[in-house]
Amino acid sequence: MTNPHDKFFKEIFSRKETAVDFPANTLPPEILRLLDLDSMEITKDSFIDEELKESFSDLLYQVKLAGVLGYIYILWEHKSFPDRFTTFQLLKYMVRIWELHLKQSTKPDLPVILPLVLYQGVGPWNVGNRFRDLLDGAHETLFSYAPDFEVLIHDLSRYSDEEIKGGVMARVTLLAMKYALRDELPEKIAGMMDLLTSLADREKGLKCLELLFRYLVQATEKLSKQDFERALLRAPEGGAIMSTLAEQWFQEGMDKGRQEGRLSESWEVTLELFEAQFGVPSQSVVKKLHDIQSYEILRMLRRQLKNCETAADFEHLVEKALQ
Repeated sequence: MTNPHDKFFKEIFSRKETAVDFPANTLPPEILRLLDLDSMEITKDSFIDEELKESFSDLLYQVKLAGVLGYIYILWEHKSFPDRFTTFQLLKYMVRIWELHLKQSTKPDLPVILPLVLYQGVGPWNVGNRFRDLLDGAHETLFSYAPDFEVLIHDLSRYSDEEIKGGVMARVTLLAMKYALRDELPEKIAGMMDLLTSLADREKGLKCLELLFRYLVQATEKLSKQDFERALLRAPEGGAIMSTLAEQWFQEGMDKGRQEGRLSESWEVTLELFEAQFGVPSQSVVKKLHDIQSYEILRMLRRQLKNCETAADFEHLVEKALQ
């Protein structure tokens, strides 16, 4: 996962304080009552193999659940548009976690996994949150023989700024992700800065400020250099930060970030068009597409996609583009 949204989310929520903060303020009360959040630990790589690392995040939380060990799993996948097959992708990942659990643990029972998805698209999530939503409704009589589960979708578009709860770092992170794709970002960044200046721990505030700016430089085209400068001046240490984050850093960072963001968006759009035409892409197609570092080539492939009769035809085109 190379997109800046994923990197920013994992950087913030890999910290114990904010890792606990997110479920504490987003999970339904009936689930929170079953959790001992003080026991929560971030599981590093135990259930993640190389194949999954190509397309899935690696934030897996382990927490005591009703007196036993269970797993809260947060999958972060940047999507500008609702993805109908998210539940299918999660199911594959959950099965892999259970398979590895059976290999690594002496316990005969499988742990509970709570699939949580953070969605930052501009429009609401409107494609369902149950695996059953993917099944052919004409065969509803047979649904009891098919797997089914519900995904907890935290849809930032449905919350006002005041309804986004948690500690300062968690709130700033969620607000930044909510507005990174929106035109309102320039007017909203002032509120994020005011939140950061309210942190009693100035060192933590400065670190979060640097992470926030690095993210916004790479993730969005909604802010100008002047917007960044005005925002920095709202911080007591703004002048000192400006002297260390030199003009060259801003310019190079913005150029590089925008190019990466453009590529990331192009990969996503191409995969979504592929999925609409042929179904969920194989790991082979995903990897080959991400090896293409040219926006123009990706645009050309999207134009040719509609003429492909099979997924194999499109994969052949991608292979030729890589030569």
